[in-house]
Amino acid sequence: MSLTRTATRVAAALAASAALTVGAAGVASAATVSNTVDGNSVSVTFKVGLTDLTTPVDGCVAVVAERGRADGVIDHIKNLVDLGNISDVLSGERTTVLRTDTGSPVALPVLTRPVTLSADGIADGVHSLVTYCATDTVPVMRTIVVGDAQNTTGSIVSEGPALISSGMNFF
Repeated sequence: MSLTRTATRVAAALAASAALTVGAAGVASAATVSNTVDGNSVSVTFKVGLTDLTTPVDGCVAVVAERGRADGVIDHIKNLVDLGNISDVLSGERTTVLRTDTGSPVALPVLTRPVTLSADGIADGVHSLVTYCATDTVPVMRTIVVGDAQNTTGSIVSEGPALISSGMNFF
């Protein structure tokens, strides 16, 4: 692997790590959450671990929102009484609600069975992934890059030199 490629990936990993540390500070979840982006498909898996047995999981949801819309989505999710209504509550919010393979927007993970929510056809770009379990105090937001490497700020995620929108080349 070339030095520039390694430096680019290390910088991206550090930035993402710092964002998650700050964004999720003080947030405890009743389920462990992992996400995967494959092209224009996004998947989120909720898993209950042995240490999570003291807090039952009443249901979890995941939403992909356009950048700048995540705060509004978080406000809507925090105020939901029934997580099953998430699609109705977020209609018109330029979001995609992830679903199970049976079409439900709510994941109900148990100790022996993690549950995955997913969606295909997410628009290219940088988005916010919001996850929430009913027993959590607040939803958690992560930044994800979906599809084509060109993001909405004009920078390019590439395997070559790191480029920014001003056209400067750092490597």
